[in-house]
Amino acid sequence: MTVDRDRLTVLASEFSDLRLSVDPRTGGPVELWRESDPERSVGLRAAVHVISGGTEHRSPTGGLEYHDTVDVTADGTVDVTGDGTADGTREVTGDIPGGPDAAAEVATSIALESRTYRISAHTTAPADWQLTWRYEFRASHPLLAVSVEVAALNEHCVARNVHIELAATLEDPDQWRIHAPGNALRADLPLKSLTQPTGVSPAGGLRGSTGMIVAEQVTTETSLVLWPLSKTEIGEITLSPTPSGILVTWQSDVAGQPGTAAPLLASAIYLDLQPTPYASLLSEIPVWLDTLGMSTPDSAPAWVRQASIFEVQIGFSVFNGDWRYSPYPEAKDLLADLGRIQDLGYNTLQIMPRQPYPSYNVHDYADITTSYGNEADLGQIVATAHARGMHVILDILLHGVIDKESMRQAVQSVRTGPFADRLGEATPDSFSVDLSAGDSYLISWSRHIIDFEQYWIGGSPEHHPLIDTHPEWFCRDSAGNITGVYTKSFDVAHPGWQRYFIDACLHLVRVLDVDGFRFDAPTYNYFHNWSPRTRTNAGVSLLGCLPLFRQLRKELKALKPESLMYTEPSGVLLRESMDLNYNYDEQWLITSVMEPGGPDRQGVRTAAEVGRWLAERDAALPAGALTAHHIDSHDTFWWPLPGSKWRRDVYGAPAAAAWMTLFALSGGPYMTFVGGEQDIEKQVLAVNTLRARRPEFSDGVSDHAAVSVDDVNVYAVVRRGSAGSAVVLVNLGGEATTIDCRLDLPDPTHNGVVAADGLGGETVHFESRAGRSAAKIVLPAFGTKALLLPAF
Repeated sequence: MTVDRDRLTVLASEFSDLRLSVDPRTGGPVELWRESDPERSVGLRAAVHVISGGTEHRSPTGGLEYHDTVDVTADGTVDVTGDGTADGTREVTGDIPGGPDAAAEVATSIALESRTYRISAHTTAPADWQLTWRYEFRASHPLLAVSVEVAALNEHCVARNVHIELAATLEDPDQWRIHAPGNALRADLPLKSLTQPTGVSPAGGLRGSTGMIVAEQVTTETSLVLWPLSKTEIGEITLSPTPSGILVTWQSDVAGQPGTAAPLLASAIYLDLQPTPYASLLSEIPVWLDTLGMSTPDSAPAWVRQASIFEVQIGFSVFNGDWRYSPYPEAKDLLADLGRIQDLGYNTLQIMPRQPYPSYNVHDYADITTSYGNEADLGQIVATAHARGMHVILDILLHGVIDKESMRQAVQSVRTGPFADRLGEATPDSFSVDLSAGDSYLISWSRHIIDFEQYWIGGSPEHHPLIDTHPEWFCRDSAGNITGVYTKSFDVAHPGWQRYFIDACLHLVRVLDVDGFRFDAPTYNYFHNWSPRTRTNAGVSLLGCLPLFRQLRKELKALKPESLMYTEPSGVLLRESMDLNYNYDEQWLITSVMEPGGPDRQGVRTAAEVGRWLAERDAALPAGALTAHHIDSHDTFWWPLPGSKWRRDVYGAPAAAAWMTLFALSGGPYMTFVGGEQDIEKQVLAVNTLRARRPEFSDGVSDHAAVSVDDVNVYAVVRRGSAGSAVVLVNLGGEATTIDCRLDLPDPTHNGVVAADGLGGETVHFESRAGRSAAKIVLPAFGTKALLLPAF
């Protein structure tokens, strides 16, 4: 693009040739470019909004919302300062206030790692707020971090949120592709196919995402990185098309009443402009993550990769129309079914909290019988499972306690709220779409409250005793009222509560000898905490689980080294202390393929695109990250109406078996919710048996490039292990197909390869073609094969 750089302030550093031109009037970024290639540049346009003041109200679906707020924006530049040079001073070139010869004083605090410029701007409320752009040039990739300091100029100023908008001008749109690994966009999405705003899950979000967005210029092999990354708040990221490129909107969740002592900080949007194609950049993302302190532990239990998890429910759950589901009325019924579960090849039990009370709510961690089922029977389940060589983990809650007071408030909000007349509407499983897209999740959530109303009110205490013994452990609004989504929400960042929770987990391990935990919804309390302790920084509780998990890991592993830590959100921040994470991010793939829309839609459309999406998602995660795949869990089961709760209900048993095979044989653990095995038992047994017999399916690595097929409806991947390799083929089309399957693997014999089907189908004879192998293979509709190969 063409920019008159002489009229701008150019920011530079000694660490790279990356340059940023900023507008001296506003302090905002204008152009990102490389000094070595000044024509390879991207235009930028930014805006900052501080959502200020207003009044607090309980949302009809829980949490807090704010009315009558004021949007405070920046206007003008008053000075430029920076830090990072050895001699303590640096001249800042460009048309800055004071003239072209003006120099800004520079501090020297972090000369070896970065140089930081600070540009303060006037605001539309100059008596209340001052905003300061902070540009940090880094010695490692990503090379530039852009943050905004939000300083209150009087004690009464309250910030409800800080939004940053950053637009990029991408010339010649037909030559650009968009990448957002782990999100609901297909890989290599042409910019022209980005037709609507799309949520990008942040680093602390539900999906297996970093929050990174990359725009790739195909002809010049240039990659622009736009990466909102907060390690202290969750936030929301939206990617939208514009007539000239893309717009990234970041709701940072920075909030508080900071007073005049110290500013709030919205940190940071990382920028980079790489003279390299996206494929090369992708391979570096785990290194970037590690540099920024985001990595997975290296002490996962030895058994977790081979885990075939059977999620079980004790008691009964009740849904719309008083439809009940009760696979195990009592714990002793689960004990009696252990033989069948193991005979299907499952080797790990995941025990949900007892239904319908307390369900996914905290009653009393020490009261095992109320929380999970008869304590003596549970002890026998664990002992019997261990004797059979199986593991047992508990699903444990940490979002809040339930009592009659909280439930009456939640029920009243639903019955008088915007979805009261829509509770009978059919809704999809909520994780096939962005939770912020449409009303499906909010309708399902509201219906869930009413479905369980009588049981949660009937079973809970009038007033939970922890409220009186430890009132400081709960989130509050500004009036001092304990608040929550529907429970009375714990302040998971409170040191005293963290100690209480850690002790509760250790106690459950000592008493029941369980093999670890799945931590349900640790970021469920997605609202600001205005308690006296947190009021200056009201977002501190949003990711308060992160330090909690770090400490718990130390103590849990010391008590039982082979115990499992496993949680629901899959964002990279939630992988730092976890051995395993959920696959919310994969659920949309099923819907996107099975319910196709137009040819230009943004999602995956074929099995081939599923493979590419999985490869890119995995490549962008921290090294060693593990994901527990599933097609049916209590979460996918919970939200749709009866008759649409299982994948087999919606797409049929053959399709459910095919998707189960795809996920179960593509690496790492696999799980299902009790009942999800029905009608596909034969395929479940075959898959679980194969996983146990051939470790490459769980312990190996996926190589999508080593196999090619000529039908986009067929998913194909090579799984490589130390003792053998295999080709997984899954036909996700509704019709039979004959494919030409080619392996990009050496054929040392030059005589072809004979591959048995580990799932019991016909053996396949690969012919040798120019030192590689190829075969014609017939796959019925939703047919699958796992072709066993020698190690290569």
